[in-house]
Order: sequence, then structure tokens, then C-alpha cells
Amino acid sequence: MRRMMKLADSGNTNQLSKQNLEINPSHPIVRKLAAARTVDADAARDAAEQMYDNALIAAGLLDDPRTMLNRLNVLLERSLSVAKAKE
Repeated sequence: MRRMMKLADSGNTNQLSKQNLEINPSHPIVRKLAAARTVDADAARDAAEQMYDNALIAAGLLDDPRTMLNRLNVLLERSLSVAKAKE
């Protein structure tokens, strides 16, 4: 619906209503992300960006999900490298 409104108003400068992102600071992912900042800042940044894109997808607000594929592949590669190191 958002895309249709955007296409219909492509010449109009009216903005869609602003959205709010709510973060649960006690969620295990958020807690681990906070701890990861000091260990691997790049991985923490990628994970935070992925969490943000996940929220946009869940809300139907991400126009092109292909933009996150490279970052998602990097995160998967990192997680598999960690899993292999534990073996």
C-alpha cells in the first residue's frame, strides 16, 4: 500500500507519516549486540543495520530488500566461521 501511495504521489512532495522504531533493551539480541560493540565493532554495526532492515521488512517499509543481501551474506559467513572454529 505504501508503494502504491508513493507511486500515485510521485509528483507530490507530501511525506508519508513518520514511523517509530521501538527497541526492547532486554531482548537477547540487543544485549548481545551491545556486548559485541567492544569485541568486533564492524560485526556489531552490520548486525545493527540488519536488525533495522528486518524491522523495515516486518513493517512493510523496505522498498528494495536486495540492498541488504551483501550484508546478510557477510553476517552468515561470520557466523559460520565462528561455528567452524568451535568444532
